[in-house]
Amino acid sequence: MDVEWFINSRKARLPVALMGRNGARVFYIVLGVIIAAAGIGFATGLIPLRSK
Repeated sequence: MDVEWFINSRKARLPVALMGRNGARVFYIVLGVIIAAAGIGFATGLIPLRSK
């Protein structure tokens, strides 16, 4: 997986500096999975948008 353009970007410098390149990759993968799971949860109604 070639994500050098992203890992070298200005916005990814802090996570790369703190966790290293592989740590930043794992961080962004986990973040993406959490965001996708939340989106699926909201779309299917598993996570309610309002409290009752």
